[in-house]
Amino acid sequence: GSRVLLLDMQPDAAASARGSIQAQWQRLQDKGRISDEQAQGWGNLLEPVPTIADLASCDLVIEAIVERLDAKQALFAQLEAVVGPHAVLATNTSSLAVTAIGATLRRPERLAGFHFFNPVPLMKVVEVIAGLKTAPTVCESLSHYARQMGHTPVQAQDTPGFIVNHAGRGFGTEALRIVGEGVADFATIDRILRDQVGFKLGPFELMDLTALDVSHPVMESIYHQYYEEPRFRPSVITAQRLAGGILGKKVGEGFYRYENGVAQVPAEPAVPEVASIPPVWVSTRAARRAELYQLLKDLGATIETGASPSQTAISLVAPLGFDITTVAVVERLDPARTIGIDMLIDDAATRRRVLATNPATRVDIRDAAHALFARDGKAVSVIRDSGGFVTQRVVATIVNIASDICQQQICSPRDLETAVTLGLGYPLGPLAMGDRWGPTNILEVLFNMQTVYGDTRYRPSPWLRRRGAIGLSLAFCSGGNLLRLQASRQADPQVQAQSIEGLHSWIETIRTFPKPVIAAVEGAAAGAGFSLALACDLVVAARNAVFVMAYSNVALSPDGGASWSLSQALPRQLATEILMCGDRLTAQRLHDLGIVNRVTEPGSALATALALAEQLNARAPNVLASIKELVSDAPRNTLSAHLASERDHFVKNLHHANAGAGIAAFLDKHTPQYE
Repeated sequence: GSRVLLLDMQPDAAASARGSIQAQWQRLQDKGRISDEQAQGWGNLLEPVPTIADLASCDLVIEAIVERLDAKQALFAQLEAVVGPHAVLATNTSSLAVTAIGATLRRPERLAGFHFFNPVPLMKVVEVIAGLKTAPTVCESLSHYARQMGHTPVQAQDTPGFIVNHAGRGFGTEALRIVGEGVADFATIDRILRDQVGFKLGPFELMDLTALDVSHPVMESIYHQYYEEPRFRPSVITAQRLAGGILGKKVGEGFYRYENGVAQVPAEPAVPEVASIPPVWVSTRAARRAELYQLLKDLGATIETGASPSQTAISLVAPLGFDITTVAVVERLDPARTIGIDMLIDDAATRRRVLATNPATRVDIRDAAHALFARDGKAVSVIRDSGGFVTQRVVATIVNIASDICQQQICSPRDLETAVTLGLGYPLGPLAMGDRWGPTNILEVLFNMQTVYGDTRYRPSPWLRRRGAIGLSLAFCSGGNLLRLQASRQADPQVQAQSIEGLHSWIETIRTFPKPVIAAVEGAAAGAGFSLALACDLVVAARNAVFVMAYSNVALSPDGGASWSLSQALPRQLATEILMCGDRLTAQRLHDLGIVNRVTEPGSALATALALAEQLNARAPNVLASIKELVSDAPRNTLSAHLASERDHFVKNLHHANAGAGIAAFLDKHTPQYE
């Protein structure tokens, strides 16, 4: 551990903080998670001090005072006069420019942002921000120190919101726009985004938790710092509630009312009872039309297949980005009988279906569609007309903002995904969302929403537009990684070697993980991406995916176990050619070589990988672990040693309870349930 000095200008505040920390350690001791010796040792390293002069011996000073530029500049001027010439100065600012804070320093190159998130012990991501004059070695050192603390560092340029607060703008602001248009209420939007996308909290639940006196000023700050960029436009809804003191859970009332800390959520409307359901005609332009037909068959619907609907049919449309009214007019459908369904996400992957009416949709048509799509027990929400429903709008906005973060080179795609999943708790990184549901689909949503609303808020980022046009993964950017490598050439080789250990840790974790690990590759897997795919037990790749062992193309030797994996899988001469030449290899070529297991259509790699995972999930986990270990150890074993290892695994698994369940299920012809 490190010796830590605590300084606060408030009398006894540092001592109080030390007491609070020791109380946390005591709770960990009581639970048996740390020993008495550990707590005692850590306590000896934590020392309150009374003056800035007591910080003279520090190698690193982290500031976390009030968010005022003048106050921070004054403090760092005092610190610069006290600490040694090699000490690093760091600011925990969440909203001020690191460059501005360091502008008055004699040596601004040693100042960087080191932004932690509350609660720090649980939020395992920290943003490392380089000001315009920050030395690259400072950021490398801070990143290394963050890893020593058990945190994951992500590096960002000095821009408003850095990574997490910038990337998080779409979730709440677009949901507020949807409410502002009268499309749906707060609870319905929260339900849709939890059940369709997989967010842990809906946007209004989240704003109630963080409180509007925190979240609304952040919205306004980033909006104004980006000179009124429409993508970040705040809402009058939160401004009004903030002015009225309706802040959220901490005051007992926000978007929900709270009784004893529990949100009072209005009940969902009941499924309508209808005497009969009319036949259903599906638009020829519907998204996922084949899947929609299959869903209707599974629900027992009567389906019309003519060129146009009959006068009694429900006209079902499934647009991307357009509202139901526009589709009804363009396709010359009777608006009174037209209703829409959101099919951006595969129905099998969601826990809720979302239907949308237009202003002319008849009540009996709405109720019949609701009853039909609720037949199998899945939840159904019916909303008013909206370009992009709810999920399309919010997801497309999140993906678009994230794409523009990459376009501006604020951070690498990898750090963006890491920061958002750890810092915001999204079910997927925003670029992974775009890749999973299709960059071309996200583009279509944005283009059509811009047509419906005439708002530049929805203009696609060049990053998204270009990658969507050529079928490239949104998360791939060799240029960004190369820029970081170029900058890191000035760092201490020991620090560089330690930073590479992060990739090695991933490779070893994949190799030794007791369950099968599947790689799903869309777009390009180059360098470390190729190495990660090789480390996996199974690889599924889209037909348009490309694999490049690109290290030699930029005068670097391979890393991430690439040379080991390829030499195990291929003849020595072929492995050498792939490593030395750095050629682009297609998914089909690697399938022919036995490295890729399955080749899918573009956009289907993840779905195929998930289906494969479900297939493996039906097998006994202890047997899968044995097979993985045997296959991994085989190249190092002699035949006799391997036969002995197979025998030991066989006997061990024979005496496992799962073997009894599996054999009995086979004999009785039923599906086994494994431990």
